[in-house]
Amino acid sequence: MDSRQAKEILLLYREGIDRPDDPEFAEALALASRDPVLATWLEQQRAVRSALRASFKQIAVPEGLKEQIVSERRARMTLAFKRKALLASAAAAVLLIATAVVILNRPPGEDKHFSGFQSRMAGIVLRSYPQQMDLATNDLGQIHQYLVKQGQPDYILPAALAKTAGTGCKLLTWQGKPVSMVCLNSGKNGKPRQPDLFLFIINQTAVPDPSSVSPRELVQVSKLSLLSWKQNGNLYLLGALGPQAKPLQDSVAADVQRL
Repeated sequence: MDSRQAKEILLLYREGIDRPDDPEFAEALALASRDPVLATWLEQQRAVRSALRASFKQIAVPEGLKEQIVSERRARMTLAFKRKALLASAAAAVLLIATAVVILNRPPGEDKHFSGFQSRMAGIVLRSYPQQMDLATNDLGQIHQYLVKQGQPDYILPAALAKTAGTGCKLLTWQGKPVSMVCLNSGKNGKPRQPDLFLFIINQTAVPDPSSVSPRELVQVSKLSLLSWKQNGNLYLLGALGPQAKPLQDSVAADVQRL
C-alpha cells in the first residue's frame, strides 16, 4: 500500500466509530504512523472533520420544523417554509466551506521538533517541486557564496556531494528560522538540469531535539529517501529522489559517519 491508496482508505475512516484494528483501516493507519507527510495530512483531515461537526451542531433547526413535518406532507410545505429552509441550508454551506478553507490553508504547527522539519521539507520536494529557484546555476561555489551573503547558515558539503553538480538554491524558512535548500544532480538520472538530490540546511538551535538526528537512520517518505546529520552547529537533511540517486546518498552517509 502506498500513500495515495492509504489516503483513499482513510477518507472513509470515522474516528470513534470505526475500529482502528479493522483490517480495512489498520494497514493505512499503520502507514500513517510511519510516514510523517501522511501523518500530517491525516491530522489535517481530522481537524476539518472536527470543525465540520462543530459547525453542524451550531445550525439551528428552523422553528416549527417538527410540527410541519408531522402535520403536512412534503408537497404541501408552504413557500415561506421552503425559503427559510433554503436560506438555512445556504448559510450552513457557506459556513462549512469557509471553515474547511481556513483549516486546509493553515500551515501545520503542531510539531516543532526535527520530525516536523523533516516532514515539511519532504513535502516541499514531493508536492511543491519544481519551483522557481532564487539562484539557478551548476556551480556549487556560487551557490555557497550566494547563500552566505543572504545570511543563511554557512555549511560544509560532504566529499561525495562536493563532487556533484548543482542546479540551484532557494531561501526557505521553518518556524521563522532560515533554511537553505540546495538542489543537486547525482549525474545518474540522464537529465543534467533536473535535480534528484535536495539538501536542506538549518542551524541546530532551531530545533529542540538536535540529538535525535542520526546519519545511521534513513527515513523513506513515498519516493524520497531522507538522510540527516549534524556538523559544525548545523542540521543537514538530504533527500534522494529515485533509485539512481540512492547510491550517492549511501556514500554521503559513509562520509558523515566518519565525522
